[in-house]
Amino acid sequence: MEELGTGAGQAKLTFQIGSVSYHTLEFVQEDGVTPIEDDTSGWTFEFYVKDYAGAIEKYFNLTLGNGISWVTYSNTAILITVNATQSLLEEAEYYWELRRTDLNEPFMSGNAIFQYEA
Repeated sequence: MEELGTGAGQAKLTFQIGSVSYHTLEFVQEDGVTPIEDDTSGWTFEFYVKDYAGAIEKYFNLTLGNGISWVTYSNTAILITVNATQSLLEEAEYYWELRRTDLNEPFMSGNAIFQYEA
C-alpha cells in the first residue's frame, strides 16, 4: 500500500505487462503518517500514465468506476486497477498522476515502471 499525502510526488508504482496490476493509494497528511480526516467521499479522480511530467499525450486514463474504486470500508483509500494487456506501453519507465477532477488539480504523482513478469 502506498501512503501518500495531498500533493505527494515521486511515488514509484510498478505494473506487470500482460497481467492486471493493483495499487492501493492511502490518503494521509503531508507528514506521511497522519490519516486525512476530511470527508473524501465526494472527491473524484482521474489516474493517467504519460511519457513524462508535462507531456500532453496520455497513454490511458482511469476514472472512478472505470479502473478506480474506493477501498471497502474506507473513504481515504482508493484502488487503482490497471490491465496492462490493453495498453500500448512497452517495458520502460513512465510518469503517472492522480488528479482530483472535482478541483481540477494534481493530487499525487510519481514514476510508473512497466515491466514483463519475471
